[in-house]
Amino acid sequence: AKRWDGKYTGTYNYVTDPLIRLAEVYLNYAEAANQAYGPNGSVQGQISALEAVNIIRHRANMPDVQDRFTHSIEDLNERIINERTVEFMFEGNHYYIDERRWKIAPQRMKQTLMGMHIETCPVDAEHPNGKVYIRKPIAHQAAWKDEMYFWFLDKDEAAKYKYYENNPTW
Repeated sequence: AKRWDGKYTGTYNYVTDPLIRLAEVYLNYAEAANQAYGPNGSVQGQISALEAVNIIRHRANMPDVQDRFTHSIEDLNERIINERTVEFMFEGNHYYIDERRWKIAPQRMKQTLMGMHIETCPVDAEHPNGKVYIRKPIAHQAAWKDEMYFWFLDKDEAAKYKYYENNPTW
């Protein structure tokens, strides 16, 4: 059995991490149903894409998706992207994979990456914790190339596949 510290023991104190959460099942379904049937359409007897998103929102005590986002596939897609971003924040590489799957990485990567510069200051009404927070562009900005959509395989791994060609840019 593997323990939290990564060491193996002879006991059976299993620690499990969920491979997929119910929220991800609903959001994956919402994305697929929206693409196939639109925001309010569904397979016979199943919930609609909009209902699936609202289930996730209700769990967090949030109101339903606003009506202005329910008129087209594109409008609801924007809400689904937002819901996935919020729901899976700090949970591994969901966002990394999502933005490549949706082919929105170039737009996101071209935005100026910002950091937070924190300075101490006297405590007053405007700064009750004695800190000033200033957003500034970070020193190293990302550059995007379309070749980044494709994974690179190690030379030895790539050699195992007869017809495989590695991404030439890598």
